[in-house]
Amino acid sequence: QTTPRVTDQRRVAVPPPKSTLYDSPAYAHASEEAGFISGIVEPYNDATIGLVVQGKIASIWVPEGRRVGRGGIILTLEKSQEELEVARRKIIWQNQAELKSAEAVVTTLTETLRLNRKLYDETSSVSREELDKLSLQWENAVAERDRLRNQKLREKVEYEIAAKTLDSRLLKAPFSGTVEKVFLKVGEIYQPGQPLVRLIDADRCVLTANIDDTKNYKFKQGMTVELHVMEGSSEVIRKGTI
Repeated sequence: QTTPRVTDQRRVAVPPPKSTLYDSPAYAHASEEAGFISGIVEPYNDATIGLVVQGKIASIWVPEGRRVGRGGIILTLEKSQEELEVARRKIIWQNQAELKSAEAVVTTLTETLRLNRKLYDETSSVSREELDKLSLQWENAVAERDRLRNQKLREKVEYEIAAKTLDSRLLKAPFSGTVEKVFLKVGEIYQPGQPLVRLIDADRCVLTANIDDTKNYKFKQGMTVELHVMEGSSEVIRKGTI
C-alpha cells in the first residue's frame, strides 16, 4: 500500500493493483458525506522517448511488455562506425611515447644546462655562446613538451566526444518502467523527432479527475480514501491517504 496525495491539479497517487489498470475508470471516496471523485487512473510516469540522431534500428533489447530499469538500454541504432572511431581516438589519446620522449629530453637538457652554467660561473670553461645555444635548446624542448601535453588533453576531449556520439545511438530508459510500445522494427530508419518508444511506470499511478467547485466536497489532507478501479466488469479497491 502506498500513500496517495492530492495536488492543486487534483492528482491522487494510487497504489496500483497487480494487473495493468492504467487508463481505467476509477473514483475515490472517504464516506458518503465526503463525496465521490470520478476520474481516470494513469501511470505516474508515461513518456514517449526517442533519440537525437538518425540511424537504422540495429537491435531491440527490451521488447514490448518487458520491464527495464532506469538507464537500461532499450534499443540501439547501427553503431559500428562510431565504435571504430571511439577505438581509434582511444589509441591516439593513450599513446604516450612521443610525450615521454619529449619529457626525457627536457630532463636531460635541464641537468646539462645546470652543469654548464655552473662551469661558466666558476671556471669559464664553457663559452657564453655555448651556454646561450644550450639555453635555446632547453627552451625549445620545454615548448615541445608543453605542446605535446596540450595535444594529449585535446586528444582526450576528442575521445570523450567520440564516446558521447556512440552513446547517443543507444536509447536508454529515463526511469524504471515497462516498454508499452516500440514504434519501429529492426532495420527501419529512425529520424529525430519521431516517436520511438513509449515507456510507462505503472508501479505508481495517479487518479486524474475534474472537480466541480460548486459541490461541497469534504476531502481533507490526511483523510483515508478508497480508490475503486474498474477492470472490465470487476472492481479493484485500494486504500490511500490524501
